Amino acid sequence: MDVITKIENKNQSPIALTIGSFDGIHFGHQKIINDLIAYSKKNGLRSALMTFMPSPKSYFTGKNNQIMGLREKVNYLNELNLDVFILCKFNKFFEKITAEHFLDQMLIDKLNVKSIFVGKDFKFGHQRRGSIDLLNKYHENKDIELVTFEPITKENERVSSSLIREKIINNDFKSVEKLLCRNLSVSGNVFHGDKMGRTIDFPTINIKYKSSLLNGVYEVTTLHKGKQYIGLANIGLKPTVKGINRQFEAYLLDFKENVYGEYMKFDILSKVRDTMKFKSLEDLQLQIKTDIKNLLELQKKK
Repeated sequence: MDVITKIENKNQSPIALTIGSFDGIHFGHQKIINDLIAYSKKNGLRSALMTFMPSPKSYFTGKNNQIMGLREKVNYLNELNLDVFILCKFNKFFEKITAEHFLDQMLIDKLNVKSIFVGKDFKFGHQRRGSIDLLNKYHENKDIELVTFEPITKENERVSSSLIREKIINNDFKSVEKLLCRNLSVSGNVFHGDKMGRTIDFPTINIKYKSSLLNGVYEVTTLHKGKQYIGLANIGLKPTVKGINRQFEAYLLDFKENVYGEYMKFDILSKVRDTMKFKSLEDLQLQIKTDIKNLLELQKKK
């Protein structure tokens, strides 16, 4: 899969394009992407997905509650056999660009877009003035093929990233798994933390995690060198040691590997408890022992 981060020169290969945040790449997203890929192969086009970092919503609100990190998104799209991933930095330029300018100068002239795949409620351009009506005009006047999708439902609920965030906040991870068609996960490169966990006999694997979506202690699992491990992850802040940066810290049972610098992915299975502030590290140690005991009891019931 090719990754494009700058749209500068004329793209020689015609493409079929879908556009959106695609946060989580849920069941509904997968339908659009799979149809896009099948259509592209049939019509001699390259399948492409355009997204923005930060998402327009995060840009305007200043909030980061993303479901999926960028690297995880790229990896997953590559697994789906997408041909081209286009990542645009959302900034003042994209904030001000008109829908017509976006279509004419970016999609048609530079990216050589021949087909567009979007949901029927798709909005784009300055003040979200671009809509399906405008895309239909381009279909009629400039021979741009337009494929639209009705909202997709699963178990009588409209599948959306917002719904998944709601399920995550409510700790309904079984529903999250159904909507994503896989477990929710957190991934990244392991970095050297403050090594405080070692002092209380619970060394942790540390990954940067900036999203505000997950907060507390969670049951996690990961695959390393072909072996499955279970454990607990504290996600968010660390009030006991006055941590000011959000991060992901996982303690894995029976894990002794040195993984600094490695890229690791952890599946989030359930929430164990909320974040707590303890009077001492000894109190924290006792709570972790209780959490592990509860985790082992949970595993016996599965």
